[in-house]
Amino acid sequence: MPQRAAAKTPSISRSNSLAEPSRSTEETKSDQSPVSSFECQELELESRRLDFEVAQWKQQEALRLDRLQLKSEEIMGKETLTRQQQELEAMEIRARVIQALHATKKSPAEVREYLALLET
Repeated sequence: MPQRAAAKTPSISRSNSLAEPSRSTEETKSDQSPVSSFECQELELESRRLDFEVAQWKQQEALRLDRLQLKSEEIMGKETLTRQQQELEAMEIRARVIQALHATKKSPAEVREYLALLET
C-alpha cells in the first residue's frame, strides 16, 4: 500500500497565531497595493480621457455658438438690405409717378392724391 504524504498542518501556538493574522493582513495589503496602483492608473487615464472629451465638447459648443451668432448677424444684415432696397424702389416709383404727373401738367393737389393712393 502506498504511503500517503502526511498533510502538513501548521503548528499553531499562541505566539504564532497572533503574528500570523498581521502577517497575512500585510500580505493581503501588499497584494492589493499593485492592484490599487493599477486601478488608480486606470482611473487617472479615464479621468484624463473624460477631461479631454469635456474640453473638446466645450470647444465644439463654442464654435457652434459662434456659427449661430454669425448666421444671426448675416440674417439681420440681409433683412436690413432688403428693407433698404424696398424703400429705394418705393422712392424710385414715387419719383417716376411725380415726373409722369408733371409731364401731364397735373396740379400739385392731384399729384398728392395720386401719391396718397400709391401709399395705400
